[in-house]
Amino acid sequence: MKVKETANDYRIVKGAGFLQHYWEDYEKPVSTEYTGLTDGELGMLNGDVTESVAYEEEIEGVPTTLYDVTVVNRISRKKLCIEVIPPEEIIIDNMARSFDDAMVAGRRREVTVGEAIAMGVPEEDALQYAGRDEDNDYDEDIRRKYAVDEQETSDPASKPILVTEAWFRIDADGDGLVELRKFLCVGFQYHIVEDEPADEIPLTRIVAEHEPHVFFPTSIVEMMMQDQDAQTSLMRAILDNAHLVNQPRTVINDQMVNLEDAMNPEIGAIIRARNPDMIRELATPFVAGQTLPALQYLDQIAEARTGITRAAAGLDPDALQSTTKAGVQATVTFVRARIRVL
Repeated sequence: MKVKETANDYRIVKGAGFLQHYWEDYEKPVSTEYTGLTDGELGMLNGDVTESVAYEEEIEGVPTTLYDVTVVNRISRKKLCIEVIPPEEIIIDNMARSFDDAMVAGRRREVTVGEAIAMGVPEEDALQYAGRDEDNDYDEDIRRKYAVDEQETSDPASKPILVTEAWFRIDADGDGLVELRKFLCVGFQYHIVEDEPADEIPLTRIVAEHEPHVFFPTSIVEMMMQDQDAQTSLMRAILDNAHLVNQPRTVINDQMVNLEDAMNPEIGAIIRARNPDMIRELATPFVAGQTLPALQYLDQIAEARTGITRAAAGLDPDALQSTTKAGVQATVTFVRARIRVL
């Protein structure tokens, strides 16, 4: 569930969420109990004997040593793993529209030396290419994401290393046919440590809204950003107008009024003036009420773009009053259809 929520967050904010799937080998311990085993039967068991109890018992009048044991066997299994990939780790060629037609696709990320070795990188290569490249533009991105000071650790296994998994469609054997191959590279010079054929690119893209011939579509946040800026601007104008109405500017004649008293914001403060008519407030009309319909219009645009309406969310008690069953059903159906598209 966490994988799905994280991918949806990237899909809404970044326009696309990415998943990587792979099979992982693991061993599952299985315990089996045996009772009354002889020495010969005990020697035929496969696995690790974790518990053993020996006792004497007569079998056909012959004293025999028997054993009650618990044997643990480790069975090799495979499990499907699905991992959410941050969009900034994705590599894709400029002409690609999806992973299916991409000539180059991959994932580039920073891991520790220990993690790289667990991924199949030889230890000598991992130690040789560990570290960060000060002159690489990508290094600035990973510095912000992985805020780890390389001087803080002296453990070689904890040092950072750039690992790139890339899938290329190339003619590797010169037969004129394009094959899909996987490359595992380390370091900023992309030293190849693994080159093998691949059946598919194990990467999946989840988009917020489909756009033809575009790999990174427009996100919901990008769609709403312009409207949000407009709403923010209108709200600031309303607040500024309310402040000016409550605290109007003052016009004075500095020759007839004490300037220091006029600038004193204290409530009830005395203003010394030779002529009271030389002081007057510069009234600002309250026009915020005329701006509110514009905010409501922008809210309607946002509801139409996102599919989330007050009526469907149950936040507007007057929206569906005196409405037929068909009208309510049409409202809910439209919202569901819009959300399904997103």
